[in-house]
Amino acid sequence: MHGTKDTYVEYAQATWIHERLRAAQADVELLTLEGAGHGFKGDEATKAETALFAWFDKYLKPGK
Repeated sequence: MHGTKDTYVEYAQATWIHERLRAAQADVELLTLEGAGHGFKGDEATKAETALFAWFDKYLKPGK
């Protein structure tokens, strides 16, 4: 997940690594948070948390 207005780590870096991981056939996802900065607040924080827990359930939940 990455905010498009991140002033610490450019959003382009997230898209760059995402593209390369896909090219390597890795199972990768990128959640783009339009207008969000480096830290998430409000609705962005809710979206990020939801995506995080969904990722945990998909890849780390026992029995999967």
